Amino acid sequence: FKGAVELNNLIENSGTATIPNGSSSVVVNHGLAGTPSVIKLTGTHSEVANCWVTNVTSTQFTINAPAAVTADRDVYWQAEV
Repeated sequence: FKGAVELNNLIENSGTATIPNGSSSVVVNHGLAGTPSVIKLTGTHSEVANCWVTNVTSTQFTINAPAAVTADRDVYWQAEV
């Protein structure tokens, strides 16, 4: 189920990250108990439709857009350990 908790450690989380106008990436602090093994992204604007993830660690990951966005663009993410 969403927001599953195992031994008080968060194993799944989701949220919205905003890539700022003129930028092509944003760093997300995922809040999970460990390094995520699955990260799903959904972008509602064409500028963020083909985003990808890099620099995945036990505390954060980076969402990248194909080019600098022309306005603040939201990317919805879901991650699980």
